[in-house]
Amino acid sequence: MEFASLLLAMIPTAAADGMETACQLVEGGCDASTNVLTNFIPPVIGLLMSAIAGGAVLFVVWGGALMLTSFGDETRFGSGKSSVLYGLVGFAIALTAQVALSYVVSQGQQVGSAAPILDVFRIAVDTMLTLFNVVFVIIIIASGFRFVLAHGKSDETDAARQAVIYAIIGAIVINVARSLVYAVVNLGL
Repeated sequence: MEFASLLLAMIPTAAADGMETACQLVEGGCDASTNVLTNFIPPVIGLLMSAIAGGAVLFVVWGGALMLTSFGDETRFGSGKSSVLYGLVGFAIALTAQVALSYVVSQGQQVGSAAPILDVFRIAVDTMLTLFNVVFVIIIIASGFRFVLAHGKSDETDAARQAVIYAIIGAIVINVARSLVYAVVNLGL
């Protein structure tokens, strides 16, 4: 896994040691095939994901059992519904974290890059920009449906119109911010 090597390369060491990166401190250096950390991290991530998935299943099953045995008790049914919701949200967060980590690793950044921290920031900005642009498209589509389903009600059409206007303004701000970040990074200061 190249992510661990990238993190190791970003950790500065004392100049007195005569080392350029912290990778030289780890057996196997930054070579992904022999580095102890790159061979250790994937199984740990797999174990954590298995534990999170198991916990999510337990929460969902427990919530379903509470809902099933509520016998009309709104409080118990609500607790079961909350348990199911929290289990699914926790699992979704864990999967999102794994997808984000896989995306960063798939970028294939050079460990020996002159500015690995700037590379990480570039990846983060690209990821956030992509995510926000997807959210922009979803908001535009949802607002279009809301506008069509308003059936001429002025308050509903105004709300849909405001959502479109705010989404467009937000998309402009996000994309201009990205351009500014790249302009500053490429100045070479």
